[in-house]
Amino acid sequence: MPTLLQYAAMSMGPHFSKSKVPVNGTIQISESDLAELWEYLVAMHGMESPMRREWQLHAWADALELKPRDLVERTGWSWAKVSLVWNGKQDWKSRDLFEMASALQIEPYELLLTPREAMAIRRMKDAIRMASQPL
Repeated sequence: MPTLLQYAAMSMGPHFSKSKVPVNGTIQISESDLAELWEYLVAMHGMESPMRREWQLHAWADALELKPRDLVERTGWSWAKVSLVWNGKQDWKSRDLFEMASALQIEPYELLLTPREAMAIRRMKDAIRMASQPL
């Protein structure tokens, strides 16, 4: 039985420009297609949009000792866009999440978590990876 992501990817078919669905069913999906897929799921299936969840931009900027001007340099966004996003006056889009995460050198989902939560998940993943290594 396909997962919701696999089902949505298969049902969107030609909407995926760069993604591939190999024979074994594993989906390789580009960031832009993932953003489109999420928007599709929100629109077609009434899923809650992640844009409604507040991202933790301020917490990450504090943790990384960054100011808005640093974000302008790292993202290549205009000062106006950084200002609007920073002050919560503009809803962010999926593409913004990926671009900001790349600029901060973190995973996109980590922007939805506090740095402390993200580090705890990283430590847990590392522990699982180490535990799964043969002796």
